Amino acid sequence: SQMKLFLRIFLVLLLAILLYNIWILAGVPKQHTIVTRGSVPADAIISFGVDSAKGNIVGIQPQLTALNYANIPTFKESIKIYLLEARKKNLLNEKTVVVFPEYIGTWLVAYEQKESLYQEPNIEAAMKALVMTNIFKFTAEWLTAPDVKDKTKYAALAMKGKQAGLIYQEVFSALAQEFKVTIAAGSIVLPEPSVSADGKLVIKKGPLYNTAVVFNPDGKIASPLVKKIYPVNDELSFTKSGEDTQIPVINTPAGK
Repeated sequence: SQMKLFLRIFLVLLLAILLYNIWILAGVPKQHTIVTRGSVPADAIISFGVDSAKGNIVGIQPQLTALNYANIPTFKESIKIYLLEARKKNLLNEKTVVVFPEYIGTWLVAYEQKESLYQEPNIEAAMKALVMTNIFKFTAEWLTAPDVKDKTKYAALAMKGKQAGLIYQEVFSALAQEFKVTIAAGSIVLPEPSVSADGKLVIKKGPLYNTAVVFNPDGKIASPLVKKIYPVNDELSFTKSGEDTQIPVINTPAGK
């Protein structure tokens, strides 16, 4: 009968979904374990100029692989080792602004994925693996994507945008407080981001923006966010140009 056929189809679909969820959870790194430990190259942090006690800028270009984004402890440790090295060199104080590179937060979309994803030979292969393990979220974002040329890239980044943004905030906010410095935390691609009155990220459904975020020493985010005004050609296929807004004022005790 039609009822029995419907029931069989339903049970097959239910079993397929169950097996799919078991598959995507297999091989995911443990949440509270540092899965890889890096080291800071001897020439990674170099100081130029003379210390005039009026503040300094420390630029850091961490050497990161996909595995460094596997979970929160690993990502935090991968960034922290560079700050520890800068502190050993007496480059950090209450007037310091630490600057990280563009896109450093974007690859947090690879957070808590199957270990096989982190072994992929290039970004394209990794993104395909990411989509396969998040197929339902990806499909939902693809179907509801705004008017963009590349819905695939949009959906791949938007489907985990909120999660990536919250991890990015958690890690850099904690490090800014721990080291008592201002951190310009590079950039991260987020859907419709803004800053709340209490200095936290707010992420909503909407267009993607390549967004730069500044964390004050108290861990709060400086407002407004800086959304890239002139995306490069590749970015234009899935992100939106930001408005020409005033760059956040970085308040340090330099004038004291």
